[in-house]
Amino acid sequence: KHKIGTIIPFGGGDTLKEALRVYNELGIPVVGWPKTMDNDNQGSYSTVGYQKAIERASRHTREAFDTAYAHSRIVLVIMYGRNYDWVSGGAADYGQADYIITAERKGFTFSQAAQDIKEIYFRNKEAYGKPFAVVVVSEAAWDLDGLDERIRRIVPPDQMEYDDFGHPKYNTDILAYVLRKALSEETGIKLDKISTKQLTYHLRDGKLPDLDEKFARAPAEECVRLIDQGNFGRVATIQDPSFSGFWPSEEWRYIKANGYPLIVSNVPLELAAQDKPVSGTGFLNYGDSRPTEQFSRFLYPLLGPKPVNPRDKIVPLRLAVPVNLDSRVEEAESEQRA
Repeated sequence: KHKIGTIIPFGGGDTLKEALRVYNELGIPVVGWPKTMDNDNQGSYSTVGYQKAIERASRHTREAFDTAYAHSRIVLVIMYGRNYDWVSGGAADYGQADYIITAERKGFTFSQAAQDIKEIYFRNKEAYGKPFAVVVVSEAAWDLDGLDERIRRIVPPDQMEYDDFGHPKYNTDILAYVLRKALSEETGIKLDKISTKQLTYHLRDGKLPDLDEKFARAPAEECVRLIDQGNFGRVATIQDPSFSGFWPSEEWRYIKANGYPLIVSNVPLELAAQDKPVSGTGFLNYGDSRPTEQFSRFLYPLLGPKPVNPRDKIVPLRLAVPVNLDSRVEEAESEQRA
């Protein structure tokens, strides 16, 4: 009716799922261009916006150590990630967090998380001389068993807001308020020793970093090539050739990411529209809610070498030589009498 030649959907999982319906049910040519800071599309190593999001999220998490250590506090760094742990897991890894409340860990309760955090808080006191903890919190904590009841007192189910795809909108202001009070009650740690830091839409504000811009431009050019070839029902993606086993001969397909070779290629729209969880990758140890070394290796092309752990910079101040102040005072008084 509208003489549409090709649709290039630019978005994440929900957008690509709708694009797949348009392609299959209406027969309109579709070539996908994935963009989501959640990085939860199958077939993509890193979607447009993910590198920028974890770069910022990990920096904010790492900087939360200053407040946590200086004021002996638990700092809860709350961030987007309704279903999957790509952002929160990456932030916890490169942000050197003590703990992460994940979106994907099943059968986990708020009481368990609170006791884990309390243990870390006082364990750090033994190791570093002061109690503190930096905790990354996925917004999915909204539904955490034991916390959800407290939240429903403020936001009853019939007052919950939903987006255009039917997903609940988790208000991180409310989550921060409830989580802070609940953690204090559960652990006995004073309320003024618990702070929150919320990372939401500003993780994607502003200009893309150079690498993320390459992750935008290269797939955009791939979309044009697919259209020129009449190769529809495909999605342009950034891939890791060492994982996919596809090492193309064309030099222009390669992108250097902190010295690591990545490529621009494409996958079927049916694949790209599927969700990509972190669980099953080995990137997070869901038993102790900590990132693994595998996550660090995955993130290296995106973020480069991992920054120094701020805990390693803690140097207890000690006097080089013990001083007996009483004897010094006696000597001074003796000299004055003389």
